[in-house]
Amino acid sequence: GLYPSPCSHAPNAVPISPCCVAMSEKCPRRERCHRGAWNGAVCMQCSVGELRGRPFVCWPLAPAHMARHCAEMVEALAEAAASCGSDRVLLISARGAGGDGGGEAAAVVGKAFCAGGDVEALALSSRAGRLEMPARFFCAEYALDLSLARLPSGTVSLVRGVVMGGGAGLVFASRHRIVGDRVLFAMPETDIGFYPEVGASYYLPRMPGFLGLFLSLTGHRVRSPHDALYCNFATHHVPDARMDHLWHDLMASEGPDHAAEIIEQYAVAPGGRGELERRRLPIDHCFSAPSVPDIVQRLERAALTGDEVHREWAASTLKMLRARSPTSLCVAFEAYHRGAKLSLEDALQMEFHASMRVMRSHDFYEGVRAKLIEKDGRPNWQPAALSHVDPRRVSEYFCQDAAFRCNLSTGRFLDLRATSLRHSSLQ
Repeated sequence: GLYPSPCSHAPNAVPISPCCVAMSEKCPRRERCHRGAWNGAVCMQCSVGELRGRPFVCWPLAPAHMARHCAEMVEALAEAAASCGSDRVLLISARGAGGDGGGEAAAVVGKAFCAGGDVEALALSSRAGRLEMPARFFCAEYALDLSLARLPSGTVSLVRGVVMGGGAGLVFASRHRIVGDRVLFAMPETDIGFYPEVGASYYLPRMPGFLGLFLSLTGHRVRSPHDALYCNFATHHVPDARMDHLWHDLMASEGPDHAAEIIEQYAVAPGGRGELERRRLPIDHCFSAPSVPDIVQRLERAALTGDEVHREWAASTLKMLRARSPTSLCVAFEAYHRGAKLSLEDALQMEFHASMRVMRSHDFYEGVRAKLIEKDGRPNWQPAALSHVDPRRVSEYFCQDAAFRCNLSTGRFLDLRATSLRHSSLQ
């Protein structure tokens, strides 16, 4: 009674969660949603329904594959958030945490919470000159992130596995951010000629010290609950073995007033010191520099002096930065420092304009080509060196976009290129 009829294109598919049905690779939604971003990818049918009188939404992902933050997902989550009102908590979770039930709006995924947006589709569309596609997606995505952060009763994210990019935006916006034992959080956008967005320009500067800038520029992978708590990405750690029980107790709770109390009953403090805590002093010293070239200079000095452990850390960090797009590093640096002074809404509006500028840049398509399309791992960044990045060009990324406007309240964008102005939204 919990599952709908299987997709007509995959009549033998096995449902894995309420209102979600696995689809075969022949399903037309696969091309529209994921564009084959990973081998053997399948996508899920999304819908919003009622389970025991509570709204819920299911995440579009088959088990054993990584979730992709596509337009259909954004639309479904926005509908779920709108249905919550002031008396329901939106519960976003990984598959396996209460996979047999809904919740006060439950999103169910596989081994990854969310591995980020479908950047391949964005890159191909932008390269073909179809900029209305990324404009529509970014505006709807950022509006969703803002609405989640403003939900009166808040959002609960139960995170197990990989969470990157657009998925991190959902977690950032959550009032309660619970990670399991096997969390892997990263913002690796500079590796593909992009920059951390989905509210990252607001949230990362509010992490302790300069940890946020370190994560933004390097794409460093946070692999432990301790580090996730230490950098304020997470608010609680609940062991994997107890996550299912937490899900069920939240689902059976009387309302949002009891969510915090229930979470505290399950949360535990991880022992020992994590990597970020051990590296905090050199991170703050190097990444407090006034520019990206100055950060590199401090890392170069650190790689030659100090104890062996810090020298190795500085050398490996330098290697990561030198593989990134120089322009993206400077854009990410600028977004971080501007976002430190902005409200979340203003930061997201800034990110919309910067993201649309990136869509027109050489490095974004080149990074996606080298990492995801041709996978040769040899991006030809232009310029190829930090010393050749023009600060004036970087500043232009943060000017209001000449072609598009975004209404974060509605998720609708305005295309100023049209002869007659018209509003467009997710269809």
